[in-house]
Amino acid sequence: IAFLYICENEGVNVRELGQLTATTHSKASRTARRLAAHDFPYALWPSVGLVELRDNAHDGRSKTVYLTPLGMELRNSIEALIADARPIQTEKGRSA
Repeated sequence: IAFLYICENEGVNVRELGQLTATTHSKASRTARRLAAHDFPYALWPSVGLVELRDNAHDGRSKTVYLTPLGMELRNSIEALIADARPIQTEKGRSA
């Protein structure tokens, strides 16, 4: 869910990400750090490389979250799947 919110709100800060996902600031921070690349200094396993955390230009104590090229690729794939959505056919040929 956090990844989808980041896709729609690039540059969101971690505190706002927590509000968007209805979680705590610390859980949003851990989630963002798991989505970050393994070379990010505070990355957490599995560090999948979908986002990068940058210093917030307006508040040096917080981080903002942006998609990496890999994250953009995944976002584009998800958007293409949604755009190409077809109803699921049941065994009797009716749409679910």
